[in-house]
Amino acid sequence: MAISIIEFIGSVDNITLAAWNLLIQADCVYTAAHNPALEEKLLLEGRSFKNCKELAPDMRAKMILLADSAGEDVVYIAETVPAQMDRTVGLLAQRAQLFPQAGLHEVILAKLGLDARGAVFLNSQNAEALNPKLTNFIWGPLDDQALQTIEERYLGSKESSKAKLCFNLGSFQERIEEVSLGGLSKIDSRGLCCLVIPSCEGIKSAGEKIMELERVMAKLRGGNGCPWDREQTLDSLQPYLIEEAYEVLDALAKDDPVAHCEELGDVLLQIVFQSRIAAEEGKFCLADVIAAETAKMIRRHPHVFGDVDVASVEGVLDNWEKIKAKEREGKMRKSLLDGVPGGLPALARAYKFQEKAARVGFQWDEVGGALEKANEELLELVEAIESGDEAAIEEEFGDLFFALVNVARYLDVYPEVALNKSVNKFESRFRYIEEHANLPLEQMTLQQMDRLWDEAKALE
Repeated sequence: MAISIIEFIGSVDNITLAAWNLLIQADCVYTAAHNPALEEKLLLEGRSFKNCKELAPDMRAKMILLADSAGEDVVYIAETVPAQMDRTVGLLAQRAQLFPQAGLHEVILAKLGLDARGAVFLNSQNAEALNPKLTNFIWGPLDDQALQTIEERYLGSKESSKAKLCFNLGSFQERIEEVSLGGLSKIDSRGLCCLVIPSCEGIKSAGEKIMELERVMAKLRGGNGCPWDREQTLDSLQPYLIEEAYEVLDALAKDDPVAHCEELGDVLLQIVFQSRIAAEEGKFCLADVIAAETAKMIRRHPHVFGDVDVASVEGVLDNWEKIKAKEREGKMRKSLLDGVPGGLPALARAYKFQEKAARVGFQWDEVGGALEKANEELLELVEAIESGDEAAIEEEFGDLFFALVNVARYLDVYPEVALNKSVNKFESRFRYIEEHANLPLEQMTLQQMDRLWDEAKALE
């Protein structure tokens, strides 16, 4: 006869009178979640029901449709809210009438400890209408794309800004989680019924903050600005860019997020600084830098922004090189090795050369060949040392380094980073020796210092 779906969460008093009358008068009542208060009230009214939470959604739908075809009025109490999150409801959608719970927004916001007044209520279809200055309540179902859209809208919010995520509301699997707004796109969206984001006053996008930094730099370079900043040139700034880049690596090695954030800001300042000088010289401006890089990223990721299918990381890299090659058409490049900056640190430059050569097959099939080459270079270094030929020693030492970089490449180890970690380890252990030595270091024997070294090593 008829199939009615009732949406329900919280107190039994939240069920509307119309929905309750349907429950009392129906021939068959099916519940999909265990709710002691509701079940007790139904029994007091002499109303029998069947709990089908152990059945799969398609089996529930089949049972309900069979009862309906037998001429019975059927009521199904949805497992979750919104009811559309219940797969059984989706299977019955064409045959059933939904009775939503009145005041559902208020019930859920009260559960979350938030005020419904002034809230914006949205769904995945109109998530672009988010207003960060107000509380935003976004109904599910929410897929990965919707979460990505929401995260992008809140770029520039404070790290402390959180979203409240409600999973499987109304069911025995109900749970509520708090997640940083910058981490929304990384969550598993299965069972996500709704998402609530409290107001984020004073939010600024990354673009607005970059413009603010650009204005600061313009003032520093202006007539009434800073004498030091005004006298800088593109040449004079080069050492600072290198220094700041290494300080970023140092912060990463120390796993210090506060320092990492600060050092990335210093690198950004160098980009803004150089762009400002270039703009003054009529070459390009910061907007040109950002626009060119944005266009390049979109162009080189057709598997994301276009219709190209790429199944693996190797496929992405192969496609990346093909796109780069096409971009270079018409530009004079005599060698595959062109384009590797000569100013790179030697280990990084060796890695890039070997990586480029490997892409055309100039490499061993496996790491064993690279290890044999490294051993060969080590033996040649020993021979050079025994000969006392300083030029040969230097040459063989370089060859050994180059061979070891190749071994690192096979093992997916970036040599510059690996060596930096070893240097940091040495620094930490040697400082321990200095702090725990009972004598001036120059008066200690190697064995005494070595014992302290081993102590430091054991504490790591």
